[in-house]
Amino acid sequence: MPDALAILRSLKRRALRSLTAHIERRVLDRWFKTAPLGGRVLDIGGGASPYASYLLPHTQLFNLDIECNAATNLVADAHRLPFSSGSLDAVICTNVLEHLREPTICLAEITTALRAGGELIVIVPFLFKVHPNPEDHWRFTWQCLERLFAEDYEIIDCAVSGGRFAAIWEILGQVRIFEFIRIINPWLARLPLSHRDYALSYCYRLRKRP
Repeated sequence: MPDALAILRSLKRRALRSLTAHIERRVLDRWFKTAPLGGRVLDIGGGASPYASYLLPHTQLFNLDIECNAATNLVADAHRLPFSSGSLDAVICTNVLEHLREPTICLAEITTALRAGGELIVIVPFLFKVHPNPEDHWRFTWQCLERLFAEDYEIIDCAVSGGRFAAIWEILGQVRIFEFIRIINPWLARLPLSHRDYALSYCYRLRKRP
């Protein structure tokens, strides 16, 4: 019985995923399909390694997390990355920076480890609930992010998930009696919902400057 309940809870979570998660997934699907990553790739806070199937063949993927799980092959602190200078071709950092006490230190570590011309994919939430995992410290505006990236990166693409309607819808869907409305989120995610001042999250694809 406990296993059956766990399965049902998992199915419910998948069916009622947030609008933010669906929009971000569509952005990443587009990015990975049009210009897939390869070489030596680091996924920070990779969890179940959801992007492994999108990478080019023969990619060496480092799935880093603070705790070991089934998909983790590197346990380390994102504030102290165990890579030498210029040794990585790409870094994926989705929904991680908000959990770090010192996100700028992590970004500096990433910049050091990336080779010139290497790519960085960053996603951070904005109008999204507090979600400790195990901690939740930060929300970044687009101006803050672009200032942090300006010195070392050029922006290849930027996608803003959400807008006024999406923000209201996402908050309403967090109320238990209305959570059933989230079942249509996969279809809402197909709409052109975008306003950088009312963002659910910000998605950046960056290239390290020479």
